[in-house]
Order: sequence, then C-alpha cells, then structure tokens
Amino acid sequence: MPLLLLLCLILACLPIDWPAPPFGLGPAGSAILTGTVVVGLLVIARLFSFTTVSRLAHVPRDRVAIGRGHGLRRLAYFFLNLAGFGLMLTSCGWAFTANQLMSVGDWLLPGAEILVLAPYLITLIGSWAIFFDAEQALHRSSPDPAVNSEFWTRWGYVFFLLRYHVLVFIPLGFTIVQLGILRVAPTILDAPWGQVITLVGLIAFIVLVPSLLPLLLGLRPMPPGRLRTRIEAAAQRLGVRYHNLYIWQTRGSLATAMVAGLTPRLRQIVFTDLLLATLSEDEIEAVFGHEVGHVKHRHLLYYATFLLVSSLTMWVVYQAVQQMPGLSAVSKNAGLLLSTFATGAYLFLAFGFVSRRCERQADVFGCKAVSCPDPECRGHTAETALVAGGKGLCRTGVGTFVRALERVDEINGTSNNSMSARRGLFGRMAGILRLVGVWLGAWQHSTIAKRVAFLRTLAEDPRRERRFQQRVTALRWGLLLLLTGAVVAIVALHGWQPLLEAV
Repeated sequence: MPLLLLLCLILACLPIDWPAPPFGLGPAGSAILTGTVVVGLLVIARLFSFTTVSRLAHVPRDRVAIGRGHGLRRLAYFFLNLAGFGLMLTSCGWAFTANQLMSVGDWLLPGAEILVLAPYLITLIGSWAIFFDAEQALHRSSPDPAVNSEFWTRWGYVFFLLRYHVLVFIPLGFTIVQLGILRVAPTILDAPWGQVITLVGLIAFIVLVPSLLPLLLGLRPMPPGRLRTRIEAAAQRLGVRYHNLYIWQTRGSLATAMVAGLTPRLRQIVFTDLLLATLSEDEIEAVFGHEVGHVKHRHLLYYATFLLVSSLTMWVVYQAVQQMPGLSAVSKNAGLLLSTFATGAYLFLAFGFVSRRCERQADVFGCKAVSCPDPECRGHTAETALVAGGKGLCRTGVGTFVRALERVDEINGTSNNSMSARRGLFGRMAGILRLVGVWLGAWQHSTIAKRVAFLRTLAEDPRRERRFQQRVTALRWGLLLLLTGAVVAIVALHGWQPLLEAV
C-alpha cells in the first residue's frame, strides 16, 4: 500500500490541467468545499475509532474479532481517504485553486505541490491522532506481555507513523523538488549533463538513504548482551559484515526486521522491539539469517540495478511512444495519467514478481542459518554445530524459521486462519476488502502462509531447494537481459538522437 499511496500523491503533484471549482465558485468557495470533505473524513475516522473502543469496552472477550474489524475499518479508511482526496482535486476544484494561489503571473512557485497535497496530509495525520484511541485500547487489552508494554502518547504515535511513512515522503519530496527545478529551468534535461546529474542523483539516493535510517526511524544500537553476542557469532559463521545492529522502538506495535545498505560500511540490520520480545533466540537467529540471505544473494544490489535499468527502459519506451503517428491527438492530461498508471502497474507486477522470489530465497537462507549438517535431523541441542556459510539445510532449521514466520504472522494480526466468513452484503464487502488488503500487502513479499507452505516442501525433499535456486537465478538474470534487450531494440529502431530530442 505504500506504493499505491506514493503513486496517488505523485499523480496529484503532476502538471495536470485540473478542473476549476464547480458552479463558478472562486478560491474561497473551493476551500470551503474542500474543508467540508476534510471534516467529513475526520468524522468518519472518529466513528471508526469509537466503534472499536466501544465494542472493546462492552465485549472484551472478543478482542481478537474486534481487532480484525478495526484493521478492516482502517483499510477501508485508507481507500476512502484517497477517494476523498480525488474528490477534492476534481469536484471541489482544490488542485486548480491551489495552483492559482501559488502562481505569480504565469509562473508557479516552487513547492506549490505541498499546498495541493495539504488536504490529504491533514486528513492522514488527523486520522492517525483519532485512531490512536482505538490502537491504545487494543494495545492495553492484549494478553501478550510482549505486546502490552508502555504505549505511545497520542502525538508520539503520530510522529512514529510519520517516520514509518518516510519511504513514501522522501521520494515524494524529491519529486516536488524536481518539478520545481523543471519549472525554473525547463530545458535542464535537454542537455546531456543534466541527464547525467539526474542519473547520478538517483544512484546517490539509492546508495546513501539507508545510512540515514537510524536518524529517520529513531533507531538505537542493540545493547551488549547475550542476544547481541549470539547474533554477532552467527554473522561471523555466515560470513556477513554490517555497520551496526539496531533496535526500532515501536512500543510493541510492529514485529519485523530489515536490512538496508549496499555496502558493509552503510549496511544496517534492524529488529523491532516487539519481534525481539516475542521470538525465542533460535527464532531471532533464523530471522537474522533471512536478512543475511538478502545480502548473500545480493538482492539489494539487484533491486538497485533492476530499478535503474527499468527506469532507463521506461524512459526509452515513453519517448518512442511519443513519436508514434497519431499520438499528438492524446491530451497532456491523458499522457500523464497513462504514463503514471503504466509505471505503477509495471512496478507492482514486474518488481513485485521478482521481489517475491527473492524473498523466498532469503527465507531459505533463514532456514540454512540455523541448520546442522544432517538433513534428516529431528532436533538440535546446545552442542549441535550449525553449518558455516549457510551451506546446509535440515528439518530443524526449516522448523525454526517456520515457527518464527508463524509467530510474526500471529502478533502482527495478518493471519487469515481465524477469520470466519460473514453472511450478507456487509460480510461480502468485508471479504472483498480483506482480499484486496492481502493482495496489496503481499505484492512484494507474498503471504506468510504461502511462504511457510513452500518451506515445508523443502523440509520434505531438500533436493527441491537446488532446483528452486536455479529457477530464481535464471529469472533474475533473464529479466535484466529482457529489459536491456528492449532498450537496445528500441534504440536500434529509432536511434538515440530522436529519443533525446523528444525529451
């Protein structure tokens, strides 16, 4: 869903000819209409939050079902908020009004897009402050001592979510800056040096942003102790280097881990507080092995290369399409909309497809990280020697990582196993919404249920792992070759000069 949100916000920032306010209303009338929609959305958020708090107070024994219902309402509000923002931009004429207010003559001031986005940002941040009541009530009523720790204050919770959305706001901010620069110097990309600077900036962004994660997310180094010593020993055994191990304080609201950084000097490995408080040390080591798997299989470097080559391919394709006869009749608005949706669909389908396979590769390495040399082993003891370099796979290692995945699924509330079907119109609508949420949430990682099912097939027959690795390797390189071939073919047909002149 962060990808969908990012695409929608970027679309709102594009230089589209937005419709004027209806009924001949001026800026004041447009602002009143927009404000009315904002207030309506915040009222809905308040009703959703109140429903959760009220039900939890009256029927505390149904906490699990109430929590699932609250999750569905928040998902529904996400789509409702985006729809409301679209209504503000079009039917309320807010985008037109904001651009008019930020114009000096024919020149649009830098950062004008922030005013266009302001109503959505108000409803987004306001809804976080409103939903805090429900989140706090669910947190306090949890029977799990790992979850039921000290929760955020209201504005601490809002600030936490702002940090959580940093990977949406940073590229959005770069887009706004780029649009502002292009308005001031519209021919900057016509010169080769301008295109080189753009490419270098994109590469620098990919390389350097991970080093800012401790600051952006408020991470703190993992303190010395038994767990850190064990993870450091596992890192040495698996042959991976990193800058530091970090803990992400989420006040018991999120269980996950991640790795970021293309080089050891910039590489950060992060665990959330809830994950460390909930999993056993064996399971934490297996999760660490999963993150190491991304490094050992060079997924981060592959993702960076894939996105760069994809950007070049899409740019060449777009320039070639613009030269097709009859395309001059397509309006600027239609061109911007189609190119944005095409980019989003490509990322969702192509990058999501390869990312899910890479995630399974990392899952397999997570199993190997806690495996012994005996594929048929039935359990490890304190004296069991684990395989160095992640070069072995045993049943116990698979079982350890599977338990970690299932526990993460349970405490994050993403499991569908306990969701009972409801009858009636609202039940069917809830079921559709749930499926959409799972589909969007799993586009990059697949569902944990599918990941677990795949790993269990490896425990039954370890020989399948080699065939799987061969298929994923062929897929990864095949996609890069396909993209590169598309660029070469288009350039061979059109030549570089016409494509550069079409910018």
